Amino acid sequence: LKLNSGGGSTAVMHFRSGRSYPYAKHGGFATDGSVEFDFSALVSGDGSSAPSKKGIKTDGVVRINGGSTEVSSADDSVSARGDVQISSGALLLSSGDDAIHTDNTLAVSGGSVEVSDSYNALEGRTVSVEGGMLDLSAFGDGISAVSPVKEDSGCYISISDGNVRILADGNGISSEGNAAVSGGEVTV
Repeated sequence: LKLNSGGGSTAVMHFRSGRSYPYAKHGGFATDGSVEFDFSALVSGDGSSAPSKKGIKTDGVVRINGGSTEVSSADDSVSARGDVQISSGALLLSSGDDAIHTDNTLAVSGGSVEVSDSYNALEGRTVSVEGGMLDLSAFGDGISAVSPVKEDSGCYISISDGNVRILADGNGISSEGNAAVSGGEVTV
């Protein structure tokens, strides 16, 4: 499966200019650098919002159980309101925003995930790595546990097995709650 959405990841430009958050541009839309990057924060000169340019998007659950998936997207490469579960297969992702984003649980138990370009590589309320090979590159954070709801103490990152390599301009591993590494190999 090969997908290209919104002109691909190279259609979004990220750059820092003395602000706490980076600026971003996509076509005639841009952020002002006052908030953390999210594709929906892109606005045009007249104030209109940029439309979604996600690769795979669902209000339900995404399950990757094999095969080969390549996504280059201006917005999230894989986005789910439910869970994202990866047990086998190969994902090659390149995103102008998050490579994989879920509002709930992101669980990797096998397979390979290579993120060559992203704002945040993996982002979910909870992120669990129990196996597999992850090679993540990010302008922001490599692995991020954040909640769509303020003051949610249930955010966490757990790495118990697998091989994780992170190259990030921001945080390698960032959690609004807890983070634990109990096995596997992690290089940041």
